[in-house]
Amino acid sequence: MARAGTLLTGFVAGLIGGMVAPVLMPELSRNARPGLKRAIRVGLDLFDRAMESAGRLSETASDLIAEVRAERQTEGQVTAETESAEKAAAAVVTPIEASHGRG
Repeated sequence: MARAGTLLTGFVAGLIGGMVAPVLMPELSRNARPGLKRAIRVGLDLFDRAMESAGRLSETASDLIAEVRAERQTEGQVTAETESAEKAAAAVVTPIEASHGRG
């Protein structure tokens, strides 16, 4: 018997909901639309701000990477020039030491 009562309650609730929904839905739709539009507008604004921030971050990162690469290249040239100068100096010092009897 409890099942029949539950079934009857569900049936009545569905019937009432089916009759009330067409009356309430236009009102709910009319009132919900501005709120939904506002939420979408806020979401789009946040998305646009995030895209701008990401663009600035990407540009900053690209600039930093370019600077570091330029510094590495300059350091590599300085290191190569220093090594060449040291080798040249060693080549000059060795014959001088040999001529003075050091060796």
